[in-house]
Amino acid sequence: MTFTKADEKRYKRATKCHICDGKLGDDRVRNHCHFTGRFRGAAHNGCNLNYKASNFIPVIFHNLSRYDSHLFIKKLARNGEKINSLPNNEEKYISFSKEVVVDEFSNKEGKHVQVKRELRFLDSFRFMASSLDALSKNLSKKQRKKVKSRYTGEQLDLVLRKGVYQYDYMDSLERLKETHLPSKTAFY
Repeated sequence: MTFTKADEKRYKRATKCHICDGKLGDDRVRNHCHFTGRFRGAAHNGCNLNYKASNFIPVIFHNLSRYDSHLFIKKLARNGEKINSLPNNEEKYISFSKEVVVDEFSNKEGKHVQVKRELRFLDSFRFMASSLDALSKNLSKKQRKKVKSRYTGEQLDLVLRKGVYQYDYMDSLERLKETHLPSKTAFY
């Protein structure tokens, strides 16, 4: 572990666990990154033992495989960089991922080391039993009560049903600048 004099002062002055923000007691330990060796802060022994850095960062899109996920992949794979994918077919992907550098350091031998994490793009629709519309209809009584406490009448009906979006009408960025709804004929 890399532990400088400044780190030691910070450790001794700490009154809260840097992981859970709880008051530190006799179970104080030095938490550090197991990749870089850098001191992170004072922590409870239990918090330190249970602290685990995830190896991936989830990026979740609902219904990603139905959208142009192949366009994301083209941009992510620039310069021939490796992309791992779980394809449905050539243009639809259930999941894809790419490693990115999140930190760099020199080890004890003076060798330059990169710390990488995986960006994992997931289609939440593929992991759900049904659509968001169907799931909203399955709200428990307690959940419905909470929604009904905030919305009533027509607003409640709108919150509890699937939204409408006119994809054919939204054919340019200029359409997004409009300040009023189009006529009904634009929706047919």
